Formats: sequence, C-alpha cells, structure tokens
Amino acid sequence: MKIIIVVGRIIFGFPLLMFGFNHFMYAKPMSGLIPSYFPFPLVWVYLTGIGLIAAAVSLFLNKQVKLSMYLLAAMFLVFVITIHLPSMPDQSAMIALLKDLMLAGACLFIAEKN
Repeated sequence: MKIIIVVGRIIFGFPLLMFGFNHFMYAKPMSGLIPSYFPFPLVWVYLTGIGLIAAAVSLFLNKQVKLSMYLLAAMFLVFVITIHLPSMPDQSAMIALLKDLMLAGACLFIAEKN
C-alpha cells in the first residue's frame, strides 16, 4: 500500500511541477490571463508558479505535505472566487472553475490522508 501512496504523490506532483515551470517560461503570455482588476499581473504569475513548484517538491520529498496541500487548495479556491466566478457564464470559465474545484478537493483529500 505504501508504494501506491508514493506513486500517487509523484503522479499528482509531476503536473504541478510542470505547470509551475510553465509559469516562469511563459510568464508574459500568462500575465495576459490575469483579470485587469489585479495589479501587477506578472507578479501573480510568478507567485502562482512558486506555489505550484513548492507543492510539487513537498509531495516528492514527503515534507510538510499537509501544509502544502492546504495552501494549494486555498490557492485554487481563490482562483475560483476571484477569477472564474466573475467570468461566468463563459464556457471556458466554467471548465476552469470545475477543474480548480476538483484540484482543491484533491489537495484537501491528500492533506487529510497524509
């Protein structure tokens, strides 16, 4: 059973790591996705990238997993409230909202099962 948990952490962490790196490699284009009511969009892109990478590293090293998953869930829920909900009823906003809700739920589950 222990090996399944390790594999699960890697499977969940790898996309987080890649998305985090993408926030640095494609920061300029991503900053265009930040709503205009947020100041300093590039800063938000970098902070999000740092959060995603930190969560992935936490999962890989099995260190501070509970805290990192709670913080990541909070970040996803903030996205839902501040970015996706105001963009409704746009179809892509609905998809992003559901994806981020699902990821927040998964983070909470991992936090409590760790």
